[in-house]
Amino acid sequence: MAQCPPTIARPKGPPTEALHPTESGVADAPVEATHAISVDIDPGEIIVLVVRPHWRMLAVDLAPPVVALALIGAAWVGVVPFSAAPHLRAALAVLAIAAVVVAALAALEFRLRLYVLTDKRVIKRSGAMRLRLRIVALPNVASVTQQPNRADARVGALQFHEEANVLGWEYVPMPDRVRKVAEDAIRRYGHHRGNGA
Repeated sequence: MAQCPPTIARPKGPPTEALHPTESGVADAPVEATHAISVDIDPGEIIVLVVRPHWRMLAVDLAPPVVALALIGAAWVGVVPFSAAPHLRAALAVLAIAAVVVAALAALEFRLRLYVLTDKRVIKRSGAMRLRLRIVALPNVASVTQQPNRADARVGALQFHEEANVLGWEYVPMPDRVRKVAEDAIRRYGHHRGNGA
């Protein structure tokens, strides 16, 4: 399954190398493309970065219900005699439906998960049944830390540290590049806004 690279918008002001695409395959996105991310952006707010989680998030979340369905199927076909134990077959059917629902919710959560960095805010959109937005004001971000995936450096997690809170982005593709863009945006926008500019 191909993974879309993070999208980086061209910021206003003098060019900044970390905010522009390089040979890594990070693409430009129009700053006005708020309809594509389904997050309310204030007039004049600049979208710096839009990231969708890596497909491994979906694989990890789908593993338990898929394994459960395989075990239920094996029990249905091989272990439980067709004519015997109708209550057991009914219980297996209910478990199978539950596993399908869990898998569908995991797929929906993956589809709706989105990370957005603007010149004012750090945003995490998550949830399947009910969308949740977690937002940290960019001037309040003290630091960005990265937790790499030891199995694959192309996937990692980022934490945006506030005084008392941490906003996490999980399963981030190209985490080194995304962290550098975030740190550059904090220096570029957060510092000036924090000083009243």
